[in-house]
Amino acid sequence: MVQGVDTQADQAFWKIYTSLFKAALPLHTAQRHISLFAFLSALRNTIHNNGVYYPLNHCDTEFTIGGTVYRLVNGQRVELFAWEHLILWLPLIREAMTDLLNSVAVVTYDHISDVASFPIPGVEHHYA
Repeated sequence: MVQGVDTQADQAFWKIYTSLFKAALPLHTAQRHISLFAFLSALRNTIHNNGVYYPLNHCDTEFTIGGTVYRLVNGQRVELFAWEHLILWLPLIREAMTDLLNSVAVVTYDHISDVASFPIPGVEHHYA
């Protein structure tokens, strides 16, 4: 599927989901899902800035998600953190995950390591 996927866990989140979607799905479908996850990542980062959009490049940006255009303006408060918005995006998130998990690349993959099951040096694990 994606060469070295087991070693990508420590990469930036955008690199991981971009690699996975591009490796597993047709480009048009991958781009749509990548845009959704980029939008959600931008919102997550905005939460860390007390709801104000401060991207590293200091530029405004637009995302078209589910046919709706969302404009994020550098230095301005984002008002997209209500349940009504999450309810709109949940089906799109589900579709992205369903497309990925049902893709030939994932379904035919022999083994996906659970890196959480490997012991981490210096960390004691207690399993139920």
